Amino acid sequence: MYNEEIYFHISKVKFIILLIPMILFMILGVSVSIVAFKQADYKFGSMGILFAGFFGLMCYRVMKRIILNEYSLLLTKEQLIINNLHILNNKLIIIDWDDIKSFELKEYNYSTFLEIVLHNEEKYHRFMSNKVLSKKKAPIFINCHHIKKKERVRLFNELERRIFNLDLNNTLHEQIDKDHIAEEDNKEINGKYMLKAYIISLVISIFAYIFLSAEIDFLILSFLFYPFAKIFYDNILGFKLSYKWKKQEMNFLYGIHVFHYLLNILVYYLSVLIAPLGILCLIIKVFYKKRGI
Repeated sequence: MYNEEIYFHISKVKFIILLIPMILFMILGVSVSIVAFKQADYKFGSMGILFAGFFGLMCYRVMKRIILNEYSLLLTKEQLIINNLHILNNKLIIIDWDDIKSFELKEYNYSTFLEIVLHNEEKYHRFMSNKVLSKKKAPIFINCHHIKKKERVRLFNELERRIFNLDLNNTLHEQIDKDHIAEEDNKEINGKYMLKAYIISLVISIFAYIFLSAEIDFLILSFLFYPFAKIFYDNILGFKLSYKWKKQEMNFLYGIHVFHYLLNILVYYLSVLIAPLGILCLIIKVFYKKRGI
């Protein structure tokens, strides 16, 4: 067991990125209230003041965290202390190391979390979230995005060093390795991938012909070249998005999936131009595969 206290902090850059839209909304609220009061519209003027006041309060909270450099996680000799950095209030979750069974990497709404598996959940019932984030009863978790990226490996090492009777067959590093293998498998380009791409291409072609009255020559060329153009798109972004989607325990951000489909339609319309790049990607993949790289 380690004696020193180790603090982990959220990146100040993330706080600043969060602060910018809040300042803009606060200015918007002030502007609305000024214009409304000038026109004797006290209802909208009051709403503008409330709007500006709300975002002004959040700006204050975020700026306070930037100045004070508040920690998001503290590891002591006896306990793991999680500081849930809510905008309006802080909530400390304190867990004894002896009560932690293991950690499991989870994905919710395209964010990575460390779910804390406890020996006795009832002991920490008061700390558990009211939101159902998985099939199990709402767990206690660490938001990895509240830890600086360069410090996450150190965090994983420290967490596992401080747990008694750790399951060595399911360590965080093993989970990460399995995830990397699964992600690479998701990038495989084979007959099944090409068949699926041609089916998608056919669906888009039929849609474009019926609803957009597209030219037959354009549709034939796009139908033939789309799968190769898709190879380029998937290697740049598509594989990452689709794998992220598959990993989600629960997902409410369906807009990202829609965005993925819209990008595929755009790739279809530009397939004649993009296909050569996809063919080049395919040749490079085959070359590296044969070389065993």
